[in-house]
Amino acid sequence: MTTEYVNDTGKWLLSFGIHRGTLTSRDSEQTRHGSEAEARRQYQESKKAYADLGMQVWYAKMIQPGAPYSTGWIVLDSGTPYS
Repeated sequence: MTTEYVNDTGKWLLSFGIHRGTLTSRDSEQTRHGSEAEARRQYQESKKAYADLGMQVWYAKMIQPGAPYSTGWIVLDSGTPYS
């Protein structure tokens, strides 16, 4: 029997990656939020703040509490590939 790993944090998780166009300029973060709306708002704010610094979105996704990590991610942005 296989164990399904789920988001057991009790929070919405926002996973967000950025870059400046190269493999070595990548960075990522994961934040916790009390609601879906809060996670989406944080994504929009982060996307704008990083764009103001010349960064591009690499990826952005979120997962609700209790959702399986293997299939539960909601893609917010598939991003711009880097070189």
